[in-house]
Amino acid sequence: MENFKMVEVKDAPRVELHNLLGLTGCEIAYELALQGKNPIIVEMKDDLISQTGVCLANSSYLREWFALHKTPVYLETTLKEVKDGSIVCTGKDGKDINIDCDSVISCAGYIPAPLAEKSGNVHLVGDCLAIGNLRSVVWRAYDVAMKI
Repeated sequence: MENFKMVEVKDAPRVELHNLLGLTGCEIAYELALQGKNPIIVEMKDDLISQTGVCLANSSYLREWFALHKTPVYLETTLKEVKDGSIVCTGKDGKDINIDCDSVISCAGYIPAPLAEKSGNVHLVGDCLAIGNLRSVVWRAYDVAMKI
């Protein structure tokens, strides 16, 4: 399983993030903006944070913060090509969009890949079992502990 690796973006004022899949990508864009970078967000879905279980205060704040600071957000848009100094995306209308940027960060989700198969003495907890949130992992850990 390949996990996302945070990289320091030093000399890149225009950073493009794509395929955000929710809170993690938005938090990266927010942090980069706080560092003085200019993130450009490209999201395949029709909302920045569409998954269930995310605190409304967090998701509302991020949406409103990006709007207030005029962060470019392209919803229902897919990445088509990465070029030197720009990317090409396809918008929801099917037309190509050329976006100038210095760096690209992909925050795509991942598929659970446990190191061992579930068996009598192996209990899977957290994202190796199913993608979830802190609540789901705590509840699963409790259930497993009670069965041991």
